[in-house]
Amino acid sequence: MAADIYARVGAAIRARRGVVGLTQAMLAAETGLSRSSITNIENGGQAILLHQLVDVARALKTDACELLIAGAVNGEHDVRTDVRVGDGRATALLSRLTPIGGSVSR
Repeated sequence: MAADIYARVGAAIRARRGVVGLTQAMLAAETGLSRSSITNIENGGQAILLHQLVDVARALKTDACELLIAGAVNGEHDVRTDVRVGDGRATALLSRLTPIGGSVSR
């Protein structure tokens, strides 16, 4: 299960890197990570630490939350729609995410 999360977040990083037009070497230079670490993170073979995720997101001109949300969405489970009416925890989480990422899809 945990390995799947890292693979999906890595895929989200790779996709975003393509959108902004950075090579792995360029992203490595921007973040201080090695190119091989970028490769391993994108392939899900290396866990990304929280501070590294923030640095990667900044270099990719996005928020870490966006990469996490993109990584959490798959065919079986979509965290954007897994909110039950009256679930105070979900509402509290969404209210904290909204200022960071702008708007939250509901």
